[in-house]
Amino acid sequence: MKDSAKDANNGEKRIGATRAVSALLAPLTRRALGKHGFSSAALISDWAVIVGPELAESCQPVKLAFRRGEREAGVLHLNVSGGAALEIQHIAPQIIERINGHLGYRAVDRLKLVHAPMPYARAARNTRHARARRTRNGPATPVDPGRWPALGEIADAGLRESLLRLGAAIAERESEAKK
Repeated sequence: MKDSAKDANNGEKRIGATRAVSALLAPLTRRALGKHGFSSAALISDWAVIVGPELAESCQPVKLAFRRGEREAGVLHLNVSGGAALEIQHIAPQIIERINGHLGYRAVDRLKLVHAPMPYARAARNTRHARARRTRNGPATPVDPGRWPALGEIADAGLRESLLRLGAAIAERESEAKK
């Protein structure tokens, strides 16, 4: 019984109990995040919750800059994908309000948008493109050439087959939309 309370490596008694990794995360990341102005990991770890999953795909916080000696009313630097910059600029007041509400104090006064590629968004986009490529190989419903008689006049067999698949995919989407 006494042996189980001792550390197997050096025979010394263990001090403390097992703790959750989340309890250790803040002290471990404080120094690294502090260099970028983040007093805690909450803004980074909860980003998708704060701004929503769609918006989190197209922007991410990089740095929170404050005036010297102050810890509120800072400037949040966001990496933003090109197409989302205009949308984020328009809804900046709502984003700032959500951030400050989540953190519990007026941490952010304004946003500074920096155009940069989004690595996570690229991965998600590639997944969507892969799904689209899978559907290009052929629709789930069989192709009915009699439904589009004008396609019979096309001499190129590859083009005719592609147009048939396109028509079948459109018809399948329309039938799914009606459901």
